Amino acid sequence: MFLVPSLFFSLATAVAGDDVGVVEQVQEVHDPRVMAEYHRLSDEVRRLAERGIWQGVRKNFEELQSLAVPLEYDDLLIGAQLARMDGDVLATQSYLRLAAPIKGTRHVVEWLWAIDNGFGHVALKVPEGKPAVLVAAVMPVVPDMRLSVVAAAVTVKNGENFVGLLPTGAYTINGRPFQLQANQPVLEVVAPPVLVKNKRR
Repeated sequence: MFLVPSLFFSLATAVAGDDVGVVEQVQEVHDPRVMAEYHRLSDEVRRLAERGIWQGVRKNFEELQSLAVPLEYDDLLIGAQLARMDGDVLATQSYLRLAAPIKGTRHVVEWLWAIDNGFGHVALKVPEGKPAVLVAAVMPVVPDMRLSVVAAAVTVKNGENFVGLLPTGAYTINGRPFQLQANQPVLEVVAPPVLVKNKRR
């Protein structure tokens, strides 16, 4: 839709290599001490998740990931839930895509289907790192979708580029309109600069 600098959008066309919301499994670890610590933390993560203590889940899950051990199915689902709470649909999708080959449950398949068919992939470039305003023409009522729009809006408001998934539909960024559809290549949009009107003396 919009012509953009290729430097920034090498990141958009190869999102998987950009580490933005993309989760990848690591090589298998055989060190028994590392694995013992993994299982300890994993048990704690699952116990806290069952009790709904998500602050503790997040802290322990970050420690779990720092061990660089391939995550098990239940841990991948918890990672997806944490990403969902952050409004990070791309990371949620990444965790689910890793979980599906391990155990393709109906829950995982339906969750992935909902993401694939309800969201579009977009790369938003803010002007020179300055704050931008992202607005959805119709704010979603579904909590996951609403969270994703809010998270993206906060990102560009902070003057940061956004690469991820947003609910399908119409948007504007700094007044520039764009439309997101499911199952299409990454839509690349550069936010126009905001013109500041001179105040009359």
